[in-house]
Amino acid sequence: MTVIRYLAPVLAIVLMSACGFAPACTAQTAASNSAASLAMRDNEIRVINALLSGFAGIMDSREQAILQDIDVRVPMDYNMTRVVAYRNDRRVIEISFGFLGVLLDVCDNWILAEYYASQDSGIYDKYEAYLAYLNQLIDRNERAVGQKPTAAQSFATWAGIPAEVATAIMERSDVQDYKGRLRMAAIAFVLGHELGHHMLGHVDAPQASSPAESRAREAEADRYAAELTMRTGIPAFGALPALGFFAAAEGTAADPDATHPLAYCRILGAMMYTVDRLAADRKYAPLFEKAPDMLPGRARYNTLMTQMNQYCR
Repeated sequence: MTVIRYLAPVLAIVLMSACGFAPACTAQTAASNSAASLAMRDNEIRVINALLSGFAGIMDSREQAILQDIDVRVPMDYNMTRVVAYRNDRRVIEISFGFLGVLLDVCDNWILAEYYASQDSGIYDKYEAYLAYLNQLIDRNERAVGQKPTAAQSFATWAGIPAEVATAIMERSDVQDYKGRLRMAAIAFVLGHELGHHMLGHVDAPQASSPAESRAREAEADRYAAELTMRTGIPAFGALPALGFFAAAEGTAADPDATHPLAYCRILGAMMYTVDRLAADRKYAPLFEKAPDMLPGRARYNTLMTQMNQYCR
């Protein structure tokens, strides 16, 4: 997944200028039997509520009316992949506590990789290998019903980053700021995608009649998420860590029976959407002075477009 190393400089620069929002208490949760888990989930809910408030401020009246009817829930569910939009007596989005935990971990690991890259030129390959390892471990634990789950190694241990070096990096004030913004951007894309299923009428329509129709709906929801996050001031390719987790398990070989597009292609789509939008806005010219190869028509941009045309058409 060489797309990761191509956009590393741009991701860091853009996210450091991403905006934040005031919280609005609309997300719902179930009770927790763990004080530490409850505190962690409460913090995740604060981020979700801040994003919902920010989204509401730039939505049109139709979108706002739909948003008012949506319960966003973070159930105390350790399923690592449960993210779903549906409708019963009202509209619902569920993002499991387990999924959010993995999402935030891969965000933090991504930042550690970026800041350690000057000391290890192969760190992005190790990051991708670590995501594949996590996918395999999750699958193994899910099959081991009734057995004690195997704990995952930390990314620092996996990648051979000395513990004291990893701690020093992650305690830096600029890293703490970056971490908060990347986490927000990752959650924003996930939330925006599920909002898209409601806004685009997918949850109101009959179930998709084929995998191809399902993939088309997922791609539509991705485009909605990219547009929504960019309208709010958050770069769409903050989705990289979240989608990278799935891409590590999928590779670049398309499955005609898959219900979702390749995560690899979803990463490229979100990234190139963001880059095209930023390149068209003169106020972001200083950003591209720091990463000129990402301008449309330049080397890195063309390489990524070539990859997207090769694997994602």
